[in-house]
Amino acid sequence: MPPVRVVTVCGSLQARSGNLALLESLPGLAPCDVEFSAFTGLRALPHFDLDLNEGEPPLAVRAWREALRSSDAVFMAAPEYGHSLPGALKNAVDWIFASGELYRKPVAVTASSPGPERGRRGLAALCQTLGALEAAVLGGEPIARGPGTDAAAARLLAQLVAAARRVRAGQPALPEIALPPFVEDVLRGTSLRGPLLTRLGAYDLAAPPTSDEVLAALAALLADSVGGAPLDGPGLALARLDAWVDGSEGARALLDSLVGRLDESPALHALLAALGPRALACLG
Repeated sequence: MPPVRVVTVCGSLQARSGNLALLESLPGLAPCDVEFSAFTGLRALPHFDLDLNEGEPPLAVRAWREALRSSDAVFMAAPEYGHSLPGALKNAVDWIFASGELYRKPVAVTASSPGPERGRRGLAALCQTLGALEAAVLGGEPIARGPGTDAAAARLLAQLVAAARRVRAGQPALPEIALPPFVEDVLRGTSLRGPLLTRLGAYDLAAPPTSDEVLAALAALLADSVGGAPLDGPGLALARLDAWVDGSEGARALLDSLVGRLDESPALHALLAALGPRALACLG
């Protein structure tokens, strides 16, 4: 089969961006049948203008659309600016709303950050915007700079490549994956389901994750994201635990896991203190 073509897009215009460094490391982490190209033209794109979008678009816009159209998958790394995505990247996405280059295309999304709690609001905004394009979004969590950076980037890249291969085979990029019912209910309406599935590696596994694996990954995700996630993230998820804690061993196990992570994430204290009366009684 021909190699999987991945185009990388850095949301930062800085010459020495940490996100750019992360993207430049990907070829060394990829299988030999993956080809990379970097789109570096965000700065050249004009401000989105519906009048300019009629007829033949500007040359820079055509180059952007062709880079996406000719790829099998996209890997984006972007910082958080003002609790949202960078303006240059948002402008680039605006230019493809009508042309549809990302429709059902696998797109991995992350941010190079100093710690696991940084950059989550920006990533949530980017995922929401890409969702409006009906892209097949993977990731949505930052990759903290440090000893585990390469391993985390390689895991996300492997899932992206697997999704691209599924599309080539005529299958959906992201298969339907059922989580335990109480977990699905806890995550309903939050921005956490996609990051949880990516963290589990669920998009790249022959078998679905076990309940124990789901609970452990969810506890870790909540602990990592509580200090920097959007309001529709861990706070909403934990608020729903009160309705499940009496009748679900999984809910009790999740609470136990979170208590065990209090020392790692001081911000969890405030969220756990705001739990409903049944969950608080379960904590003792």
